[in-house]
Amino acid sequence: MVFLVLFAQVWFDYRFNRNFEDYENIYRFEHPTEYDAADFPYDQLTYRPLIEAFESCSSDVLVACDYEDCNTNEANIKTIVNDNGNIRKFDMPYAMADSSLPDVFSLNFIAGSATDFCSANDVIIAESWAKKMFGNDNPIGMTLTQEMSDEVYKIVAVYEDLPENCSIINGMIINEGDMDLTLPNYYIHVGFFRMRDGASVDKVLEDFKKAYSTYVRNIGFDVDRRENNIIPNIRLTPIVQTHLLDDIRSGQKPSANLTQTIILLSIAFIFLLIAIFNYINFSMASIPFKINDINIEKVFGTSRKRLIFNQLKESTLIIIISFALALVMMEAVSRSQFASFSCCSLAVKDNIIAILLCFTAAFTAAVIGGLITGIYSTSFAPGTVLKGAFVISGKGVIFRRISLIAQYVLSCIFLICGLMISRQTNYMLEKDNGFKTDNITHTNINLWFRWHECFDKFSENPEILDFT
Repeated sequence: MVFLVLFAQVWFDYRFNRNFEDYENIYRFEHPTEYDAADFPYDQLTYRPLIEAFESCSSDVLVACDYEDCNTNEANIKTIVNDNGNIRKFDMPYAMADSSLPDVFSLNFIAGSATDFCSANDVIIAESWAKKMFGNDNPIGMTLTQEMSDEVYKIVAVYEDLPENCSIINGMIINEGDMDLTLPNYYIHVGFFRMRDGASVDKVLEDFKKAYSTYVRNIGFDVDRRENNIIPNIRLTPIVQTHLLDDIRSGQKPSANLTQTIILLSIAFIFLLIAIFNYINFSMASIPFKINDINIEKVFGTSRKRLIFNQLKESTLIIIISFALALVMMEAVSRSQFASFSCCSLAVKDNIIAILLCFTAAFTAAVIGGLITGIYSTSFAPGTVLKGAFVISGKGVIFRRISLIAQYVLSCIFLICGLMISRQTNYMLEKDNGFKTDNITHTNINLWFRWHECFDKFSENPEILDFT
């Protein structure tokens, strides 16, 4: 079960953004950060006019889109549905994008189409949210608003829900129209580019650098630093790699760490190897108890191949039962609070491919274990065994000792790694930050321009000593 859970998380991270059609040709623009940030030397946020300039500067760029994930700083803005005076509010994630987004990411529409997403304040919503807000009614043409905004948005299409392991949200995507097109330094947009087949990314980057240089000279702002430090180091990252970058600040969806992913995969395989050696040792230890039955069958004419096949069937039955129990436990864990430690779903129905890969690995291990014990247990002469002179041979003793030592070594490695992680965790929890933390808390509040009103309310609460 541990192998299943860990592998499900690794598979989730590995498959990030691989759901999009022709994902090999989709890239995200990134550049060195324009402020001092040692932890994250690169940034994905840029300017919308620059994205437009990039799209037109290279013939290798088929289409580009601007995408602004609005949930990072505005998570508390509620989407409002007004059904003839019946006001309903939803905490729906939302983003803003230009009309090219469906073309870059090849969204699958179940109502409306990509061509309908063409004007400012047009909205496309995910299928799950369409059902949640409107049930079986057709949402096309319905209007939405948001708290603290006078804008009215019209639903023009419904797209099929995307998997959670991708960069695009399941929620409401608003067409931004011409917003920010004339603002040369509004630093909130992310540029995605779909390249033509066979495009040279290095050549595209050279075209981007020329366009970027022209752009900064036209706006006449911080030209020298950008041309000397930023433009030479811009990059295009394949979208399948964006999730595992550790030098860039993540967006609304949490990013993974490549080192951590490799560690999780290593731990998963350590558990699998421990299980394999444990099964082999169990099988070897049971040989003396069934060796007589095996050789009696030999005397009565059962072929050696048949005897080995019987033991393989036994191994297969054991692995199927064990795997089924592991799936039951995994499903139980997915419905408990322990599932919050993983950023992927642990439900069986959401991990079919990962489970099939795990079963293949487990089944292969069972076949190997069954063959080893089957070949060894059928290698003795029936007469020697039936006379009561059977002892495990020197080679068998050596193999058994090696497998036992391997099992304990792997177990010790896992325990040592666990202790190291525990020490590191305790260090971070107990580290002196230079100030008292016992009575300090934080919360996310959408203050906008009314922050002073919130602070006035905080001042009225005698339990709050101070705030910032």
